[in-house]
Amino acid sequence: MTITDKTPENNIFFMLLSLFWLVLSWAVADGLLHENVDGYIKREQTAQESMIGTIENNINLNLAYLHGIPLMVAKDALVLQALSRFGPAATPSTLPDAQRRQIWSADPSLKAISQDLATTATSLGADMVWITNSAGDCIAASNMDQPDSFVGTHYADRDYFQIAMQGQSAQQYAVGRKTNIPGLFFSVPVIHQEQIIGVVVVKINLSRLDHWVNQANAFIADKHGVIILASDKRLEMQAMTNAEVTQLTDPEKMNIYQRTDLPVLAFKPWDPLAHPVLYQFPYNGQPVLLASRFLTENGIYVYTYRYLPQITAYEQTRTEQFLLFAVVGTLLLVLVISGLAYIRIRQRTEKALLAAKLSAEDAHQRLQCSYESLQQERNKLSIIIHSIREGIVVTNAQGEIVMVNPATEHLLQKDTRHIEAAGFLNLVDDPPFVQTCLAQADHALSYTLPYKDKVLHFYASTFKEGERTVGSVALLRDITEETKLKEQLHEIIEKAPFGIIVVDEQGVIRLFNPKAAHLFGYQGDEVIGKPVTALMPPALHGRHEGKFQDYFQLEKHPASGMVSFEAEALRKDGSLFPIRIAVNKMILDERPALVSMIADITEEKRLLIDLIQSEKMAGLGGMVAGVAHEINTPVGIGVTAASELRERARDFAAMMHADGISEEELEEYISSTQRLTDLILNNLERAAELVRSFKFVAVDQSSDQLRTFNVRAYVESAVLTLHHELKHTKLAVMVVCADHLQIRSHPGAFAQIVINLLTNSKIHAFDADAAGQVVMEFHVEGDRLRFTYRDNGRGMTEETRTRIFEPFFTTRRDLGGSGLGMHIIYNLVTRTLGGTISCQSAPGCGMSVQIDVPLVGLDHRFGHSSQNPGFPPSRE
Repeated sequence: MTITDKTPENNIFFMLLSLFWLVLSWAVADGLLHENVDGYIKREQTAQESMIGTIENNINLNLAYLHGIPLMVAKDALVLQALSRFGPAATPSTLPDAQRRQIWSADPSLKAISQDLATTATSLGADMVWITNSAGDCIAASNMDQPDSFVGTHYADRDYFQIAMQGQSAQQYAVGRKTNIPGLFFSVPVIHQEQIIGVVVVKINLSRLDHWVNQANAFIADKHGVIILASDKRLEMQAMTNAEVTQLTDPEKMNIYQRTDLPVLAFKPWDPLAHPVLYQFPYNGQPVLLASRFLTENGIYVYTYRYLPQITAYEQTRTEQFLLFAVVGTLLLVLVISGLAYIRIRQRTEKALLAAKLSAEDAHQRLQCSYESLQQERNKLSIIIHSIREGIVVTNAQGEIVMVNPATEHLLQKDTRHIEAAGFLNLVDDPPFVQTCLAQADHALSYTLPYKDKVLHFYASTFKEGERTVGSVALLRDITEETKLKEQLHEIIEKAPFGIIVVDEQGVIRLFNPKAAHLFGYQGDEVIGKPVTALMPPALHGRHEGKFQDYFQLEKHPASGMVSFEAEALRKDGSLFPIRIAVNKMILDERPALVSMIADITEEKRLLIDLIQSEKMAGLGGMVAGVAHEINTPVGIGVTAASELRERARDFAAMMHADGISEEELEEYISSTQRLTDLILNNLERAAELVRSFKFVAVDQSSDQLRTFNVRAYVESAVLTLHHELKHTKLAVMVVCADHLQIRSHPGAFAQIVINLLTNSKIHAFDADAAGQVVMEFHVEGDRLRFTYRDNGRGMTEETRTRIFEPFFTTRRDLGGSGLGMHIIYNLVTRTLGGTISCQSAPGCGMSVQIDVPLVGLDHRFGHSSQNPGFPPSRE
């Protein structure tokens, strides 16, 4: 009788098990791929939405400015006078274009208007400004003196002219009829005595608006769906899929684009089933994420796109992970099956020996076959076990060692002969553990123990055949270095110079280091096992419950998982003190937990209060010096004029007492007296205005009283106190506010906010000799006052924008910046005025600050105090 373990059923079972493991490995690798790709796409979509929002704000700000240019020109008295000559019912001129151009260019009044338009275009950044009468004929243009002058050209067929003649402002993209240069056209009607007598048109070439799209992979389409501006110039003058331009006739296309061939830009889906949000350009095979937004007020589409080459790398990672899972799993299957096969062969061998009593020849044959099979299986198992880096010991049911690998010899510092001779019970220095392991036949045991100069971890598992234990396998691993690292970490925590508190998922304190005990006045055993809310003021308990679980969701925070903020803490004696706390996620006993690092910032806050107060007084001192300098000029002129008047009065009195005076001398004396008195009066009024403005602002800045004041008048007074600093710059300041708007609040805070914002723009946004514009806009929404501050300066990076309200943060310390100006603004808005503040900016796009405060401010005499400086929210 022959014994063999390689039955067809076993082979089929092994093949099916291996196939199942391969399928499972592929499913796990594919699942990890989709999880990584989906997370990657979501992060990129968030970044796309942020970028398209920045571009939208930049475009809206620029277009709002450009819309204002024709509005300003339309109110000019010379323009109204010139267009009144043609009237609201003018008919197109029948003269040839050249003759019309010659007549209107020679007209003195129209020529003067054209020269003013040229100055306006140059100073306000427009490429062309022109005026048409109500019939659509251009009568004046900023390029009147150039060969391609617009004067005499007929524009009645343009959309922007027709919309303006209906009494509305218009904006249109088109290719210039004269210049053949694409651009944006802005038009407004000129209204006189409630009748439209003409149209003012402003054009800006698209090449000057490249900064809209160059800050990212972006492109812009007009209302017909034609791409008119793109960072990748290959996209321009192509139509989006299903765009309205396909419904226009060829003459209509020619009128707008000066061409009729507008190919459709066809985006191909990247993987419509797995990733329907991804596309690819016809000329680029990489996956691309596309985002779009329609600017309703300006009638244009904004698109941004971002290439995602990392997806291809993720797909390569899937194959590598599959191979890793498949190889490791197959090795484990071979190991387990080989061990079982060995035990079964051993059992069959024992049966064969018993049967040898009946037939010596048959027994010898069986023994020979069993021995050969045993050797083959042992060789296979030995090869596998010897290739594994962890220590492996295989025993039979009696605890006799039947196989060990070289890794075991290295860990135990014994050779195989000594290990097998000692037996499993004497394998380590803790025989009772081994005995217990063998007795627990129903499940595996894990055990860690010191062994000589090492720390070993044992994982032992027994396996049975029916109800009988047939053997065991032990896995040995050296965890000496891991144990040392844990001990070093514990020592670092105990000696840390800041408080460290570890809290589990239920909010219970699990670790409390000596520095934390010093800060809170507790001993470790007094708080360990208690809720962490015992260290918080009762007023913060509700806020803690709302935020606690969020700290475990790392995808809501940066890649590090760190959350940093400031709060108040409660000592054992009941006193409160300010702290800065950083929270991060960790694993404690195989469960998620939170580790908090805490520092007492009482002294830091006190120093910051002193610094902020010093900064305020320094600003007030600078204002005093500037106003004093401004007052010196009118007062000095007044004193000089008064001295001259006194001398003339003495001369006049002397002439009267001597020979008398003539009529000419009397007239000359009266004329000079009037001139000198007017000069004295004008300069004294100028000095008085400066003193009133200074008193109006300075008194409020030195007090925190609540009173009712006119917003426009007060803000203009605050701006006037900076006249001595702004008069040497090319910075234009505009206040947009209703004349009658009044609020009851803290005027000193308003003044300091305006002064600090203007000073910040002067230092950071513009070069010394650069022209710029600042707009301060105030309007009421419900019971709130909305204050928007904008400048068109150089803007700032995202990193600078997120830190702009932090104390001591400045990018111009070389110019004397203290880093407290914007921080003071943050405190005044949030503490003194009880409002909110935010900032938007991007490089090359200027800065916009939005402030929202109540119309009736907080009275700090009743419970609220502005003496403690606030801190901007942490950057989570």
